[in-house]
Amino acid sequence: MEAIETAFFEDPTPIYIALASIAVLGLVVFAFQGKFKSAWPTYLAIAAGIAVFAISESVVTQRERIVEVCDKIAAAVNNQAVEDIGPFLDKDFIGPEKGKTQGRQKALRLFAEQLKYYQVKSASYKILELEIDRDIAKMLVQTDIRSEVIPLMRVQWDVTWIKQADQWLVQKACARLGEYSSPNR
Repeated sequence: MEAIETAFFEDPTPIYIALASIAVLGLVVFAFQGKFKSAWPTYLAIAAGIAVFAISESVVTQRERIVEVCDKIAAAVNNQAVEDIGPFLDKDFIGPEKGKTQGRQKALRLFAEQLKYYQVKSASYKILELEIDRDIAKMLVQTDIRSEVIPLMRVQWDVTWIKQADQWLVQKACARLGEYSSPNR
């Protein structure tokens, strides 16, 4: 089911390729037969392509919503705007500080201190795994943080998301200790 959701709603490129192949086949048949009736596969492929495009653009999946939040968090880090991260953290956020409940405000203060201490210049992320089950999502994400103190910190995080009032919030974020990877890997 997830493959179908991805194909239709998130990345319909394979469908577009298949439909383009059908359209080309229809054009080849039309070129040999010279009858407009023989070009029906082309018409069908074009209509299906338009329908797939409309569906993929109009439906926003839960995965896309989480990615959108990740983009906003990364932008906040890159802009040194810690306060912009607050709306995306659960009020009972559990952070990397010994896995204890820190709450949103304490986590933001600690995060601001870390940004200042490491003199972070930029941050990027790559989602390695994302499993969504109704109102809870588990994510493995890799972050690359460039700073004045350490040129490149690559850290993998286990992130738990919770959906509240149709918005995804980070409930817990814990670094995978000992699983840091070199940028040359």
